[in-house]
Amino acid sequence: MRALRETGTESAEHAGVHCPPPFIFLAAVLVAGLLENRVWRWQIHGGGWPWIVSGRALLVGALLIMLWALTEFHRAKTTVHPARPSRALIERGPFRYSRNPLYFSLSLVLLAIGVSMGSGWLLVLVPPTILIVRHQVIAREERYLEKRFGEEYRSYCTRVNRWIGRRRNAGE
Repeated sequence: MRALRETGTESAEHAGVHCPPPFIFLAAVLVAGLLENRVWRWQIHGGGWPWIVSGRALLVGALLIMLWALTEFHRAKTTVHPARPSRALIERGPFRYSRNPLYFSLSLVLLAIGVSMGSGWLLVLVPPTILIVRHQVIAREERYLEKRFGEEYRSYCTRVNRWIGRRRNAGE
């Protein structure tokens, strides 16, 4: 397949994301752990069941969204890996409510761990991690998907927000 004009490293074959996005989220956990152990232990609470239950509820919700999204990738017979060619634009399941349910769920996992453990460092690292994923992964994926699926993808973007929620002007 002939490569289109490249922006960044994405091409007609894939989005050009070579670091698996879950590693970015894992890096946030590792950095928070290093900060907790080497710089300053920043606990936002002393533990207790309300925090643990809240964190576990967030984690269960995140894992359910993730499983739902992965099921849709499987049903569409396309890859979840952004360094491989996409065979289909998925618009059903959680993709009706978010263009990025997997990244949304990974963000919830970080939040869940931070809440459960009371890690101020991890909670502070959630927004920068999301920004890194937004600019280094999602931006490339969006350019690739627009090249790959054209008007179909642009139409999808007008109906569904990047992170969560359907757009108000979306009619069906």
